[in-house]
Amino acid sequence: MPDTPGARRSDVAIDGSLPESQDAAVESTEARDLAAIERSIGLDESAAQRRFRQNVAVAIIFALAALTLVVIVRLGHAF
Repeated sequence: MPDTPGARRSDVAIDGSLPESQDAAVESTEARDLAAIERSIGLDESAAQRRFRQNVAVAIIFALAALTLVVIVRLGHAF
């Protein structure tokens, strides 16, 4: 098929003329690409979850420190 200036490869209709082995190879490559994308998304989600847990831990530490300071000030005023 001659290349025309406005045509792209994705614009061409597939008529099923590819041999079965090539068709299966294309599907296999697409499946591997999709699996790679799913793995990368999974890694991003776990990294986000890890950051969230770290932020929660830091927030709890600061809250406990503030509570400790409040208790110390209250006890200091009591005596």
